[in-house]
Amino acid sequence: MKSQIRVVGNLALAPAEEHRFTVIDGSAAQKAVAPSRPQLFAPIAYPSRTVLEGAKMNDKLVFSLAALAVSICVAGTIFMGSASSNSKLNALLNAPTKIVEVTTGDTLWNIAEKNPIDGLSITETVDAIKMVNDLDSGLLVPGMELSVPTAAR
Repeated sequence: MKSQIRVVGNLALAPAEEHRFTVIDGSAAQKAVAPSRPQLFAPIAYPSRTVLEGAKMNDKLVFSLAALAVSICVAGTIFMGSASSNSKLNALLNAPTKIVEVTTGDTLWNIAEKNPIDGLSITETVDAIKMVNDLDSGLLVPGMELSVPTAAR
């Protein structure tokens, strides 16, 4: 009897016999093989689902508390900065003043630069001049007389 060769794949290649797999019995009847070296670590125990959910809740709580703390710090800084600025400007209401006559080309900024107040920036000095003179805008008219604070108490 002649053996038949079954063609698998492309006919341009040389025919080959089909490979067969051999199943090796791995039943419990075989002896257990001892490990080649001792085990150094205990097997990894995976946490239960409830433990993982609790950890997620703890992370969310920590994040929420951190965000709340940062928000409080930012709000406090803004409030303290505006309160400090307002207290300086309110102190200028009772400070001594001098009269400055507005000339052509004068601006509140120029007047504030020419009459600086210790401890205040130019912007704060402009705000003080506007507050003392009850000005809504920076519009000045030549000949106008402005009270300019000379010192903060």
